Amino acid sequence: MASHSKHCIQQQYPPNPPVPTKTQNTTEILPIQDAYPHLHHQPPAIKNTKWATFTYTSPHIRKITNLFKHTNVRIAYKCTNTISHLSKPTNKAMLPPSPYDRSGIYKLTCMTCNKAYVGQTSQNIRHRYKEHTRCIKNNPQSAYALHILNSQHEYGPMEKTMTILKPVKNTSLLTPYEQFFIQAFHESGRLVSEQNPGEPNPLLQMAINPSHPRT
Repeated sequence: MASHSKHCIQQQYPPNPPVPTKTQNTTEILPIQDAYPHLHHQPPAIKNTKWATFTYTSPHIRKITNLFKHTNVRIAYKCTNTISHLSKPTNKAMLPPSPYDRSGIYKLTCMTCNKAYVGQTSQNIRHRYKEHTRCIKNNPQSAYALHILNSQHEYGPMEKTMTILKPVKNTSLLTPYEQFFIQAFHESGRLVSEQNPGEPNPLLQMAINPSHPRT
C-alpha cells in the first residue's frame, strides 16, 4: 500500500481515486477531467475569433503583433520571397524611373578631352542622345557632333557620356536653365569650343559666382 501511494505521488495522481456514488439506485461516475483537473487544463475558449494577416518583413513585426496577444484577434504571417513571387517576371511599372527618361538640361561629355556640350530637351534624355548619335553618323548639325568629327574625338554610350544636370518639367524654364549651365561651363573652361556661349548674363553671373562684384 505504501508503494502504491508513493507511485501515485510520483505520477501526480491522488492516492485515493474517486469512488462512484449511488444516487437513487443509479451509479454516477465523475468525469475524468473533474477527478484530475490539473491534467486536463485547457485555455478558455475565445468567442468571435478574428484573423489578421501581416507581411513578415523583419523580426520587428512581432512587436506589433504582440499587441493582439490577449485579444480575440489571431495573427497569421505571410512572406514575399516565395518561389512563385520570385519566379514572376519583373513589372516595369514598379521599377524606379530612370534619369534618362526625364526632360530637362543635360550635358554630353567628350570621351577624349572631357569637355562637354550642354543642351535642353522637352522630351526625354534617352531620345535626345539618339538624335545626337544620328547627327554624328549622318548629318553633323549639333555642336557636339561637330566637336567629335572636327577633333576626331571619341563619343561613348549614353550611360558614360550623358548626364542630366537639371530635371525640368516646365518647358518655359528650359532656356533659362540651359543658359545658366552653358555660361557656367564656359567660364570654367569645360564647354566645347564648337558651342557658342552667347553674351554673358550679369544675373546668371551672380548666381554662378556670388562673390562677383555687381556693376
